[in-house]
Amino acid sequence: MANKVSKSYSSTAKSKKAVSNKSKAKTKNVNNTDVTTRIRIDDVRLNDSESLDTSFLEGRYEKKEKKNSKKVKEKILKDTSKRDHKISVVKKICMIVFIIILIVLFIFLLVCLCSKISDSLKKSSKKNKEEVVEMKKKKEKVVVDRNYLFVGDFNTCRFDLEEYDLDDHYVKSCDDDLTTEGLLDDLKTRVFDYNPSIVFIELGIVDMNDDISGDNLIVNYGEIIDQIQNKRPYAEIYLVSIYPINRDIDNFDDEIISKDISNDDIKSVNKRIKKLADTKKINYLNVNEMLLKEDDLDKDYTDNGIYLNEDGYKQVLKVINKVIE
Repeated sequence: MANKVSKSYSSTAKSKKAVSNKSKAKTKNVNNTDVTTRIRIDDVRLNDSESLDTSFLEGRYEKKEKKNSKKVKEKILKDTSKRDHKISVVKKICMIVFIIILIVLFIFLLVCLCSKISDSLKKSSKKNKEEVVEMKKKKEKVVVDRNYLFVGDFNTCRFDLEEYDLDDHYVKSCDDDLTTEGLLDDLKTRVFDYNPSIVFIELGIVDMNDDISGDNLIVNYGEIIDQIQNKRPYAEIYLVSIYPINRDIDNFDDEIISKDISNDDIKSVNKRIKKLADTKKINYLNVNEMLLKEDDLDKDYTDNGIYLNEDGYKQVLKVINKVIE
């Protein structure tokens, strides 16, 4: 009995010792394990994956993902900021260039406008001055001798003004062969010295007979008008048309007028003389039409187809009297 109790005690003691040893071993093993880096898995839970706590690993992954995502976002924001800055700079440059262009355009338009205004003011000032001068001329009482001056070629020389009871205040300054160039070279003695109030100029047929071109004839006429207006500004100027001719008259003299001259040529030159008179704002006396009959010089107004007879000059005098009276 005593032996059984002894064995039982001994067994219990061994058991306690074994448990104590195991507990020590366990405590030793626990003390020797790094709990922050190692996971203790026994044989029973080795295949029990659901019971493993991996939340700390997932947390690290999430932190890493968040960190990477934050860096990416920061990089995108940084790149976007740089891009926006560049765009902003480009916009500012474009805006500055645009404003400069607008300023330059505005200045250009302003200069053009000022130039137009200046030209307009100059023209207006010139016009006003001319009007003032014209008014002064009208107000001034200029004493001009009542002299009628007849300047021309053989047609003027053959015009016997005394026979037609013309006013005594007239002068003839003519030459059978007088041309526009001849008159231009001798304006002083043929025009200016007489100080005329009205000047009748009848020229052109001799120019045509001397093969002087229509252009030169008109140029000479224009210069004659300009000089008379300059030297005798109060004299009225009348350009008398060239008289027509009639080659069908038996006594027609080819030595006076060339065969190359026709009434169509005379009409053409007369048109140019009239246009010149209109341009120079002077008077034009169209006696040509009064002397025509069927496009030729009326036979009743001539004896040789060139010179006018008494009846012919009466027709011319009708036109002149309208001016004098």
